[in-house]
Amino acid sequence: MLWRKKNHYLIDNKALGLDDAALAWAAIEPIWMLPTGSDKAAERPREWASVTLGQLYIYAVTWVEREVLNGGFWQYFWNTPADLPTKALRGFERIRASEYADLLRQAIATFPGGVLPKTRRDRMRLLPEDPYGDVSEQQRDVLQRLEDLNERFYGVYGEGREFYNKLAGYIRAHPDEFCTAGPPAKESGK
Repeated sequence: MLWRKKNHYLIDNKALGLDDAALAWAAIEPIWMLPTGSDKAAERPREWASVTLGQLYIYAVTWVEREVLNGGFWQYFWNTPADLPTKALRGFERIRASEYADLLRQAIATFPGGVLPKTRRDRMRLLPEDPYGDVSEQQRDVLQRLEDLNERFYGVYGEGREFYNKLAGYIRAHPDEFCTAGPPAKESGK
């Protein structure tokens, strides 16, 4: 396929033999440091044009994992580009990680009206800049609900083995979205 030649973010199909965590990182490492650009998906920098949908979904769910493990859902919503939570929900569904999708939906529901603000800037107006500093009663309530979800996330995540198993399983089942040459050739039965 022609698009494969244009996508310089694909990995060699030999990576499919890596352990789950290493494969998951190998699949997103080429795009991890791409600039995220503005707060609008339509204005994402041109480097993203050759990223496959599978790569975008794996990137989005990994962003949730990294941010929540580092600073909880508050940090995730504070740092995340506007359309990434929607992509993460789709990504969790794709990798069959409904428990993570449910937690993210519940975290989104902490916003007024249960709706995620359209821009990161709007989210930042609703969240306290410092979750440990002076916060309003409404912000305190939101932070407590997010903290409860953090604890549930950590419980589901555990040591991360199942999370990476799901990521790697999706990558191995869809090598055309991640690899330059599809699945590796089967070895003969010698």
